[in-house]
Amino acid sequence: MGRQTAVRKGRWKLVLHGQLVEDAPPEDEVFLADLGTDPTERTNLRDVHPEITRELREASTSWRQGIEERWERQWRPLLGQTGATTWR
Repeated sequence: MGRQTAVRKGRWKLVLHGQLVEDAPPEDEVFLADLGTDPTERTNLRDVHPEITRELREASTSWRQGIEERWERQWRPLLGQTGATTWR
């Protein structure tokens, strides 16, 4: 949804620009959860585990960049075609 991005590695889940409600401001810009001990994602551990936060943030940024590049190359050109659906 929007700029929200999530990445998971094992028990760790990182959410960037997390939104609980569409068009609302992010709840947390950077949220790290340990799903092994906190499956409901109530406690933000970004300051407790900065090394994991950094690793997952780098992975998320790289993945997101690849997706954006693919969108521009593969899907955006289709929007100009007759009968194409516009997505946001």
